Amino acid sequence: ALPISPDRTYNPVAIGSHTTIGANCVVEAVSVGSNVEIGARCVIGARTVIRDNCVVEEGSILPPDSVVPPFSRVAGIPGRRVGDVQESYAVTGAEKAVERYVRFAREVKRQ
Repeated sequence: ALPISPDRTYNPVAIGSHTTIGANCVVEAVSVGSNVEIGARCVIGARTVIRDNCVVEEGSILPPDSVVPPFSRVAGIPGRRVGDVQESYAVTGAEKAVERYVRFAREVKRQ
């Protein structure tokens, strides 16, 4: 933890490549792996670890200290593992992340 002031600290978050975090999310995780998709309106609790190639469904709330294994699909309140992500997601998920970024960059350029 790094000090902000005498009574407050923060933990930096490590976020991997090709990771997408949806709108209106609160992320207090210590680690979000590569090729992770976090849907809109999610809350990722303090000290949570999300491994590579995972999907957190829209509106999910992961409690503090959660650990999401690789290739997992998580949903609900509280967030629970509801299935697997296919191994091909390691490629298709990265492609989707790049497509989303290109669309975003075009929208920003038009503004």
